[in-house]
Amino acid sequence: MAGEFSDERIRGEISAYLGRHGRTGKQGLRPEDVTLSRWHLLEGEVIRCIESRTEGIRHAPGDVDLADRPVYDDINGYPLAAPKVPVTKSVELVRRGTVHRAACGCDNGRRQCARCEGKGHRACEPAEVCSACEGVRACTQYLRHGGKPPGPPPRPPKPGPATPQAPRVTCEGCGTAESACPRCRGWGRTRCSSCKATGRAPCKDCGERGTTACGTCAGQGSLTTWTGGLITWRLDSDPLPAPQQRPRAVRSELDTGDWQVTLLAGGEPLPDDLSPQMRAAVEPVLRRPAKLRAHERERAYWVDLRRITVARGELTGPHRREFYVFPGPGGRLRVVGRLTRAAKGRAAAVAVAVLALVVLALLLVR
Repeated sequence: MAGEFSDERIRGEISAYLGRHGRTGKQGLRPEDVTLSRWHLLEGEVIRCIESRTEGIRHAPGDVDLADRPVYDDINGYPLAAPKVPVTKSVELVRRGTVHRAACGCDNGRRQCARCEGKGHRACEPAEVCSACEGVRACTQYLRHGGKPPGPPPRPPKPGPATPQAPRVTCEGCGTAESACPRCRGWGRTRCSSCKATGRAPCKDCGERGTTACGTCAGQGSLTTWTGGLITWRLDSDPLPAPQQRPRAVRSELDTGDWQVTLLAGGEPLPDDLSPQMRAAVEPVLRRPAKLRAHERERAYWVDLRRITVARGELTGPHRREFYVFPGPGGRLRVVGRLTRAAKGRAAAVAVAVLALVVLALLLVR
């Protein structure tokens, strides 16, 4: 397999790793000092380019320039070469002889304002409830209102200044001194801030013009209509089943490994150095039909293969560590040390024994 490295090099990398951590002498490791095993990992996917062709009536405001769009007669017969590399793409087309320009049904790009119905204003209450007294404590003489019928004000008063500490003023409705709210002066209502007591508030939607820009033609006064075709390419991936799973001890570390990447176009032969197990994982996926929707067809496919070799070295004798060697960034071999499964088991047994002794000691103390 490509990217293979020799047993001697693996022992040398493990020996150098131990030397950096002060765990071996300068003579290095002998073949009988370490037991080696290997994983030949294969991961990847089949990438398919799925093409769809649709057409429909298109509308656009104003005079649209469609000269840069390809022209077609039959959407399914329009020639478009298949992609050579995985890529997404959209091509907009115009059907021959279908471009028409016509006036919009509006009034030269304007329509009557829907809110004010073309008036430029809307009806509004001339007066609004006083924001200071809320119309409840407009005058302290609310039972008799100073002994005089209050009646409506001749015109809603302009609101006066009012703060929480402002003193009460003479009521304009009943004439009682120091009894009225300083903002509405006893009336309970003030002049509307929107219409200024005229009863007609300006329409904000149309800016008092009575018309707004037509939403159909965007104020252009005309429309362009044509039959448009759309060809789109999307990518669909089908993962390859892994003949061998990543070693659990270095599963995440392998994400940064220097994987050998091979991208094969559809129909290209698989690499000669693939093992029978790897071929058995890839070939069924290649024969699997693509998952297509309506108006879709497969235009091309590629096989994306990622391969890496991982070596495991376990020191002979009463050692408790194992070492994983694989190509890292830049192609240099990386060594990752881990406790062996037996060492982890012994450590767990010791921890359980210590915990049992602690519990027993606590029971005896009681």
